[in-house]
Amino acid sequence: YAPVTDLINAVQYSISGMSPAAFHTGSLLFHLLNILLVFRFIVLLSGRQTIALIASLFFGIHPIMVESVAWASGSSTLYSTAFFLASLIAYLYYLNKNSKRDLALSIVFFILAMLSKAIAVMLPVVLLLIHHYKDRKITKKSAVELSVFFVLSIIIGIYSIMARDESGVTDRFSSYSFLQRIVFASYGFIMYLVKLIVPVNLSAFYPYPVKSNEVIPLFYYIFPVLFLLLAGLAIYSLRSSRKVFFGVAFFAATLFTVSQIFPVGGTVMADRYIYLSSVGIFYLAGE
Repeated sequence: YAPVTDLINAVQYSISGMSPAAFHTGSLLFHLLNILLVFRFIVLLSGRQTIALIASLFFGIHPIMVESVAWASGSSTLYSTAFFLASLIAYLYYLNKNSKRDLALSIVFFILAMLSKAIAVMLPVVLLLIHHYKDRKITKKSAVELSVFFVLSIIIGIYSIMARDESGVTDRFSSYSFLQRIVFASYGFIMYLVKLIVPVNLSAFYPYPVKSNEVIPLFYYIFPVLFLLLAGLAIYSLRSSRKVFFGVAFFAATLFTVSQIFPVGGTVMADRYIYLSSVGIFYLAGE
């Protein structure tokens, strides 16, 4: 359910018809906008322009971004990310200035992000991570404000799931057991990190390693162990700094809804799924 994406595409169509060049230009412009938004978000988060410059540079030129920018049908990722980052920026302004206008803007951008692509429903979790990173306690006032984001997330999330189920998107891929989906999710999480560090063998299609009625090779069971080790290291890092935990948690939270714990599409992973999530890792690269 993505009416904002449909609306933006309809506006582009009304201006330029089915011109491929026009749609590709629109995608490129949104990617350039997202680079600027990543820069501003990291500046407000860390207070250091050097970190923001490195993070936004990696975000702008990394090969794994090609699918999201070059594939016209993947434009929903670009739109949703723009509104998602704008919401985070407005919320950081709100934390700094305590302006109700900034809070209202953050909520509006959040709604637009979710109505562009349902992956944005994880934004309230990122807001909690920001509170933790900034060492801001959750007061009664902030709990009420955050609850607005969570309620909106639940409402639109449920509606999106219902719309997806009605379309039959998940029926073909929901026959994997829960344990298998945990293995696939862990595999995807680790491989996304690997491809961010060493972007080779990128593909438009990453098939499941086995069919739903087959046994997963033992090799794949190492990935849940690697995931737990990485999570443990991120938690352990809190003894000295909150930076590593924030970057890894941002990555994991924004990737959760497309991690194949809940079946999405016919591939075990997709480059476009990491477009927004990569911001957490690129932030760490800047650090």
